[in-house]
Amino acid sequence: MGPIFVTGGTGYLGVPLIEALCARSYSVHALVRPGSAGKLPPGAIPVVGSALESASFDVAIPPGATVIHLVGTPHSNPTRAAEFRRVDLASVQATVAAARRAAAKHIVYMSVAHPAPVKA
Repeated sequence: MGPIFVTGGTGYLGVPLIEALCARSYSVHALVRPGSAGKLPPGAIPVVGSALESASFDVAIPPGATVIHLVGTPHSNPTRAAEFRRVDLASVQATVAAARRAAAKHIVYMSVAHPAPVKA
């Protein structure tokens, strides 16, 4: 597998994932907010930018990379729908746009949102 680019790398899913990837000698680039690079596990390459603005990180995604998108609203529920659209939807749209421009090989999207129950 080639290089890996992680959004949400300082979060509760991102940190252990990056630790595991670095322990297996993967080249890991991680998007971080300004001032948050120190929260990344050792070995990760920080990329300072905004998950809501693809132009702030698209050039930092290595060509052929696997992009893992972990940005999201924690503890999602229906009362946080506006925040979900503002953060979760906007960040995945930005990540997909950036990955396309960077010629990423794969995109993996994880969400903490629970789907609405299906009624028969």
